[in-house]
Amino acid sequence: MSMGARHKGQEPPKSRASLRFVRGLVAVALFGGGLSVASAASATSNATSSPLLPLRQNAAINDRLFAAGIVRRLHKRCPELTYHRLRSALYLSDTYKLAEEQGYARAAIEAYLDDSTHEAQLYEQVDRWLAARGAHRGDAASYCAVGMAEIANKSLIGSFLREN
Repeated sequence: MSMGARHKGQEPPKSRASLRFVRGLVAVALFGGGLSVASAASATSNATSSPLLPLRQNAAINDRLFAAGIVRRLHKRCPELTYHRLRSALYLSDTYKLAEEQGYARAAIEAYLDDSTHEAQLYEQVDRWLAARGAHRGDAASYCAVGMAEIANKSLIGSFLREN
C-alpha cells in the first residue's frame, strides 16, 4: 500500500502543497527502498510498554523522511541525476509500515505526511544539509557534485541515486 492511499471515510489532503509533499515522498520512495537509516527491528518499539511520541519526535521515521527529502532535492536540482524508483517506493512503504508497527494509526501517519508545516521544516533541514556539503540554490552543478559524491561514497543517499 502506498503512503498516499486513502481509505473509505477519510478526507482528502487539505491543500495542494500537502498533496505535492505526499506525491514528492512517493516519488522519493520510488527511487530506492534499501535506504534504511535504522533497521526496522531496532527502531520498532513495543507500543504497550511505552507511550508513543508524536510523529514529529520519532527519530526513526523522521530520519527516513529526511533521507528521502535529500534524494528528492538532489534529483530535482541536478539534471544529471535520477533515482531508483522501485527501491524508493519500497522504502516509503517500509517507512509507513514501521510507523504502523510502532503503534501509530493510519490517520495520524497520513495527517503527518500531509502537514505543510512539517514539509517546510523538513526541506529547511535538507537545504542546510546540502549547503553544508557545497550545494547552492540555482547552481545545478553544485547539487550534481554532492549527488555524485554520495554515489561514489556508496552512502545511504547515494544508494538511491544514479547518473542519467
